[in-house]
Amino acid sequence: MQRLKAAIIGGGIAGAEFLRNALPGPFELTLIEPKQQIECQALYPEYLAGLVGIDDVTAPLKPFCGRIGAAFINERAIRLEDNLVICDRSQVEYDLAMIATGAIQNYFGILGSDRTFSVNSLEGVMKAREFLESRKPDRIAIIGAGLTGIETACNLMECTDATLHLMETKTRILPQFSENISRMIEKTLSEKNIKILTSARVLEIKENQIELFGGQSVECDMAIWTAGIKPCDFVQNLQFAKRKGEWILADPYLRASENIF
Repeated sequence: MQRLKAAIIGGGIAGAEFLRNALPGPFELTLIEPKQQIECQALYPEYLAGLVGIDDVTAPLKPFCGRIGAAFINERAIRLEDNLVICDRSQVEYDLAMIATGAIQNYFGILGSDRTFSVNSLEGVMKAREFLESRKPDRIAIIGAGLTGIETACNLMECTDATLHLMETKTRILPQFSENISRMIEKTLSEKNIKILTSARVLEIKENQIELFGGQSVECDMAIWTAGIKPCDFVQNLQFAKRKGEWILADPYLRASENIF
């Protein structure tokens, strides 16, 4: 029986879990990933706070693929073209492709956002931890009160005496959850002396101050951005139907097209 060529584009948790659970018999598996290691993004807030080390959040991909029997292409996928994944230096033929490239930080064009630190990438969180340990800031502002912002605030509370401000554009924290959950978490955070500011729309981020629409401002020595994500360039350039012009629309079986998931 001829084996189907399956290309997995992206070596994060989703891509690795697909490989780990795939049946190698019917498939000729190929993982395409520009990094040499898998990175556990869910542990970045813990890494920022010094609760875990670099070995806890990364693992090499080549031996992982070797154990599974998958080929590892250590390159960046550029585009899809005629059942080929076009990469930096090579091309990978596929019968089935799975897109698991994740997302990147979205700064919404806000002036001065390049002054902020990120917990959305390993490089970003390493820079943030280095700053936290070397500069020991007294006032830290976390911009964005979704799951990542909440977790970042809770972990920082365990490792620093800094005043923590948690800022959210919407009218309540954790806006993607029910109001009861938002109220419960807000009560818990307030009891831990985390200062919560809702309906706080950022206008500009200055060196030691965050300017808000409406004239308010928050002084800080360190600003951490957790306010939004967007698809990576690879996904943005794909010609599939998109939700809000950005996110790939998929059917109940996660198909974007007949042979692309």
